[in-house]
Amino acid sequence: MQINKAEQIIALLKDNFSFNEEENALIERMLKEEENLNRIYGILENIVFYKLDKNSVLAFLNYQLFKSNSEQADEICQHFDQETKDMVEDFKVIKDINSLTVSEEVDDIRRMFLVMSKDMRVVMMKLFG
Repeated sequence: MQINKAEQIIALLKDNFSFNEEENALIERMLKEEENLNRIYGILENIVFYKLDKNSVLAFLNYQLFKSNSEQADEICQHFDQETKDMVEDFKVIKDINSLTVSEEVDDIRRMFLVMSKDMRVVMMKLFG
């Protein structure tokens, strides 16, 4: 089932974005490490629906990998352009919204507003999850 979902994700991305050979290899590497592919697929559908760019996809997938394997995610991130690297760093600033306590929520909302001034795409993808 997971292999099928990974193939669906790759098909969704190929139908909607033009990734170069290196980016495709990085995407496949990131998907191999990810356990919750159903959730990832749903968020990627939102990224496609709202017409976000391929840098958004790369940053989102890298951040998902970062949560489970930060060392590998940081290594992969070195291959990205500066805009995507900045988005990955913005993701790290905002915690996982669904797991916050009330006091953490206030702090995270403050961080979101700081990131919004840099790149609204990151905030949108956080809200998709």
